[in-house]
Amino acid sequence: MELRSPTYHKRGPSCFLIIIVFLLMGIAFYLFNNRNEIKAAIVPAPTLTPTQSPANLVLRAQLYVRDGEFDNAIASYEDVIKIAPDRIDNYIRLIDLLVQVGNPERALELADQALAIDEGNDQLYTVKAASHLRNGDRLAENSENPDTEYARAVEAARAATRLNSQNARAHAYIAAGLVREDISLVNQALVSAQEALDITERDAREDPTRKLDKVVLYHYAEVQSAAGYYDIAQERLSQAFDIDKNYLDARMELARIYFFYRKNNAGAIDLLETATENNPNNADLFDTLAYFEIVAGYYDKAEEYARRAVNANPDMVRAHAHLGWAYFKNSNYPLAIDALKAATEQYGEPNADTAFYFALLGLATYFEDAADCTEAIPILQSALAVSAPNSPAEINAQVGLDDCRDFELNQP
Repeated sequence: MELRSPTYHKRGPSCFLIIIVFLLMGIAFYLFNNRNEIKAAIVPAPTLTPTQSPANLVLRAQLYVRDGEFDNAIASYEDVIKIAPDRIDNYIRLIDLLVQVGNPERALELADQALAIDEGNDQLYTVKAASHLRNGDRLAENSENPDTEYARAVEAARAATRLNSQNARAHAYIAAGLVREDISLVNQALVSAQEALDITERDAREDPTRKLDKVVLYHYAEVQSAAGYYDIAQERLSQAFDIDKNYLDARMELARIYFFYRKNNAGAIDLLETATENNPNNADLFDTLAYFEIVAGYYDKAEEYARRAVNANPDMVRAHAHLGWAYFKNSNYPLAIDALKAATEQYGEPNADTAFYFALLGLATYFEDAADCTEAIPILQSALAVSAPNSPAEINAQVGLDDCRDFELNQP
């Protein structure tokens, strides 16, 4: 018996299946054409999370400031002004921080942005003045003329006092701008500095919860120091430092008084070294440390700090000069020549303030290749021509010239 598999008649798709397919295609077409509306209905619009809210970011920034983490604080405030660009108080805090860490160009940019929003705010003119002061310092560090920026600082600070005559910091910035622009204006600066101090002391008396303004104390001390009143300057700087141990300007000015006028080299160096952890990119801090270490005779440490200063700000001319000086003291003449050339090329023609580094360059050139004084002699002569009598620059230049002449006379 032959077994056969069952046979079925061929059938097409059922009507029900066709209906289902067309229905699904219709739904898919509708979803595609209305995808944006559907997404908006299903997925809620993004909202700021608690960690992204302006209030939370401001609080975070304040905690960073408290802990001395200024870069993180700045990043937080930058986020705040993106989210809430109309809050002028956050601009003011951010600009103040940028000035402290040595970024005046960004500070000035933000000050102009904020003044476009609120041109009648005396606090904005105050932080603009601070930004110009710091920018003037930056130019001076790079061997450029800072006087225009100092004059702009005075102008901005006076605009602030016209809006609010009781703005203590504005008076302090007037004092600082005057004395930095021209030391002969020190008596005018003393008047403005005293006005600033009187205001902050009165405010502290009337409201016991308010402290003396550390910035006013710092600039008051700066002007007193310029006038030769170092005891008064040290007292006020100590007050500012006690108010805020992270206030680098006060710390550095206090260290300079320790170093130059109290001859307390160890105390000055220790005061600055404790600030390096929270200020790893502050070229002025490391350059000052390098200078202190050279004068104190610690040339290896001086090299280290000068290199960090140059790395932090390759445009800081005096950092290259101090690095070359440190190399010279360690008898590393090839590197000394490179660093000193980097500095003197920016200085241009030597003058009484820069002759010392030209003299070092001439000496290093002679020591590196005593067989040929032809390159060293013109450098030494240019330094000698502008050196103050009996200055280190004059002594070094004369020694180099005498050695070169002796060497040439002794040649067969």
